[in-house]
Amino acid sequence: MSTPRTGAPHVPDKPTLDDLEDRWAAEWEESGIYRFAEGAGRAEVFSIDTPPPTVSGSLHMGSVFGYVQTDAIARYRRMRGWKLFYPMGWDDNGLPTERRVQNHFGVTCDPSLPYDPDFVPPEEPGALDIPVSRPNFIALCHQLTADDERAFEALWRRIGLSVKALKQHEEREEMQAYVKKEHEAARFSMGDILNEELRLDRDDGGRRAGKGRNN
Repeated sequence: MSTPRTGAPHVPDKPTLDDLEDRWAAEWEESGIYRFAEGAGRAEVFSIDTPPPTVSGSLHMGSVFGYVQTDAIARYRRMRGWKLFYPMGWDDNGLPTERRVQNHFGVTCDPSLPYDPDFVPPEEPGALDIPVSRPNFIALCHQLTADDERAFEALWRRIGLSVKALKQHEEREEMQAYVKKEHEAARFSMGDILNEELRLDRDDGGRRAGKGRNN
């Protein structure tokens, strides 16, 4: 007696896991299955606000374990008919990021140095840190955090987190363009401005300083 045909997908004789993660990640991204319904009313929305992962550290099993638990709640609510607002962000600010940049590239920030548009960090940090200008150091911070964020995002997608589709790279490109534009202004530190004020006072015989005090 032959087995009746159903609408179930065909199961291959020799199932394989090759490219399975990449195939489904691409399918989910193209279909937009995890995207937030922008026009949803407040009563329809279930919002999940998780602390953004710190990209100045390294991924470990605890990173995956914690977010998988949250994702189980997100999937349950989605299956119950809620419109999920489940974004993913990154914590890449502050001293931990600066320390990571120093250790990764082998550089240190020296605000007294001028901006060097041709500076390229060494492939491996040396025994002594290389002093760089503040704008150069900021550029390295943006460069490394962007690389780290891509690594984090790749892992979240690989394990199938149902977070809102990320637009981090487009936002990062806009930020990098802004920072590049501001580099010229950042070439002059507060010390440079104060030194210029003192020079003008000396050239003016102290009259500018006296006028300011009288006013």
